[in-house]
Amino acid sequence: MVNYSEIAKEVDQVRPSEAGQELWLEEKDLAVTVSELMEDTENSGRVEADDADPLEMEGWSQEIIDLGNRFIETAKAIGEQVRNDEVIDPSPVFNDLNAIIKNDLVEKLYEYTMCELEERDMIPRHSVDVTFVSLMIGKGMSYDPKTQLVLGLAAFFENVGMYKIPDNILNKDGAIDKSEKKIIKNYPKMSFDILNGLEKKYKWLAEIALQVNERSDGSGHPNGLKGREINKLASIIGLVHVYVEMTRDRYYGDNLDQTDAIKYIVDEAKDLFPRKVRKAFLDQVTLFPINSYVILNNQSIGRVLRTNKKWTLRPTIELLFNSQGDKLEKPKNIRLMENPLLYIKGSVNPNDLP
Repeated sequence: MVNYSEIAKEVDQVRPSEAGQELWLEEKDLAVTVSELMEDTENSGRVEADDADPLEMEGWSQEIIDLGNRFIETAKAIGEQVRNDEVIDPSPVFNDLNAIIKNDLVEKLYEYTMCELEERDMIPRHSVDVTFVSLMIGKGMSYDPKTQLVLGLAAFFENVGMYKIPDNILNKDGAIDKSEKKIIKNYPKMSFDILNGLEKKYKWLAEIALQVNERSDGSGHPNGLKGREINKLASIIGLVHVYVEMTRDRYYGDNLDQTDAIKYIVDEAKDLFPRKVRKAFLDQVTLFPINSYVILNNQSIGRVLRTNKKWTLRPTIELLFNSQGDKLEKPKNIRLMENPLLYIKGSVNPNDLP
């Protein structure tokens, strides 16, 4: 279990290099610091009644379930085409994303895919996760529908080269060794080669895929780009790729809990990703993301089902264990906004559940 107070430090205040300035915010626009958000916890018992979380808990609509499953099946089909050296067609994904954005379903798909959508095939799930987390960041950056559509499509195809990685590496039991990591590290170039073979109107996907592992300080690969040299959308997708990889994938060993992943992105990765992107990520995904496990002040443990953008430390929780650590026969959903005496004390790694 990780105590959240351990990461209560300010986001780095050092200004970026001039080359990367356009992607970074001024000091006054910097995201709320972790320590300030923790102060909100202490005052959370004084929330006014009219600030209550309006989200209903009736479950997911069939439309959302069908869309989530369709994206998984589409990703699987594309994987088979890539493995068979067939030319892929982004049009079906483009059309689905266009309808989702037009009908304002991004947040619902994000919640569903991160909280409920289970898929053992790691690459398709990764593609879907990265797509909808990236779109959430796009919303946080106030992108217009057209830019959101471009972002979502690029996010879905950013790791298509992973389908070329041998199964004995992807499905290996235990940690990946250095030689296998080297093979995996080459996936952006393989993604570029695949996407560069598409018809002209989709060739731009190749450039973004090639830059997903580039970093603002020039430490990324394959070309060591920095600052303005990196496509803005590639910076967003690259950050999300790292987040999903740390919390959901297993290429580099055991998953981290959500708190450690957030800590890395807002603190340790301060030179790797643009500040504006990190701000939008923290605002949209929040400090206690969907599907993370948390311990409350009464020692009960639950899973975050839905976040509250206005009161990020008071999400909707599915209680799983009581204060004695006993598993509840029937999980109970509670809105922390409606329970002022309860608040989040810290996060819990899934491996450390009672």
